[in-house]
Amino acid sequence: MSLGLDLGTFDAVMIIGVSIPALIIAFFIGNRKLRTLAFLLAGFLLLHGLYHATAVLGFYYGNDALQFISIGVAQPLSYLVLLILAYELLRLGEASK
Repeated sequence: MSLGLDLGTFDAVMIIGVSIPALIIAFFIGNRKLRTLAFLLAGFLLLHGLYHATAVLGFYYGNDALQFISIGVAQPLSYLVLLILAYELLRLGEASK
């Protein structure tokens, strides 16, 4: 394996690994607004980890379908969830003033 594949695999494992505790913590938060933010963060991490995993698998196996899922589906969805998270954070900050 090349260094790029090693780093991509490491990225995928670490990001998905971090999303699992974030998802578990989100279930136990009592405040509705903070729970929503925690779920959005966990969703972003999970989608972004999926992006890295499919990118590595698509490159390693030379599979165009996996590369399309990575670049065409998982990456835009993860960015969309990140933008929604930023919007919700902005809304929460405005509401607290």
